[in-house]
Amino acid sequence: LGYLVATMVRSVHGVRHLRIVVQSKTAQPGALEARVEAFLASFAAVLDALPEAEFEKFRSSLIDVRLQKDRSLSEETGRDWSEIALGTLCFDRNAKEVEALR
Repeated sequence: LGYLVATMVRSVHGVRHLRIVVQSKTAQPGALEARVEAFLASFAAVLDALPEAEFEKFRSSLIDVRLQKDRSLSEETGRDWSEIALGTLCFDRNAKEVEALR
């Protein structure tokens, strides 16, 4: 199909969502959307088949990432300005996410 795919997880007004962007010079938007929907449907089965130990490893790694201290003032202010720009003002988001993951 000759396409470019990008994914990102965002939080808008406190709601997490997955954004999938697909661009193609040759495929029509409907065909691309069908492929994305097929992937999402098949990926649910992959998650369902994921062994508990492997899931726990992913969960633990995500907790570790969220607990990492900022490495610079720039990193901290970048995260805070994202909260301000989005209007969510959840400056303790990482701590709340860790709490939810545990």
